[in-house]
Amino acid sequence: NIPFSLKNYTTWQLSYSKELNDKLLFGAAAKIYFGKNGINADANISIVTDSLYDYIGIGLEGNVLASGPVDLSVNDAGFVDGIELHSDYSLSDYLFQFRNPGLGMDFGIEYEYDPRLKFSASIIDLGFITWLTDNFNINIDGKSRWNGLEISNLVNFPKDETVIEDLENISIADTLFYSAMTPGDDLFASVTPVKLYLA
Repeated sequence: NIPFSLKNYTTWQLSYSKELNDKLLFGAAAKIYFGKNGINADANISIVTDSLYDYIGIGLEGNVLASGPVDLSVNDAGFVDGIELHSDYSLSDYLFQFRNPGLGMDFGIEYEYDPRLKFSASIIDLGFITWLTDNFNINIDGKSRWNGLEISNLVNFPKDETVIEDLENISIADTLFYSAMTPGDDLFASVTPVKLYLA
């Protein structure tokens, strides 16, 4: 199992702090997030063979939820066969992207034991982002099998073209990846990466 998450967002925040007593300080911040690009992926990869190692079978299954300025091209069978950045995407589109909103909070406390010793704890970015624009989701379910090289063909190499075919079959990643992908455009939400600090 291979989980993967990537988020790119800007943050606006309003902070507040208060001395609860002579030794204890409390602080908090309310945040608004604006997502730029995001990916949530969860995939399972399996590799199998038989007792004689006559072949290698590779399976890939999972789901990708993403938001970003890309176009998916789909072949006649309904599978994704290419991913490209929007041709008209500009820096201003990136900087002024405010269409994927989210909310979050920060909390922190500081305790002064004496003037030379202080303890603090904080939780940062406890929140979420809803992805509403430029969304695409990809369902992955593919298998590929490589039957290896026929050693006897190497004797006549390079005249025997089957060697070239066998070597080309080693590069199964593109075939496995693209033939297994079907597109969609579901909306989704993701949590922000929470950070805990102790000092």
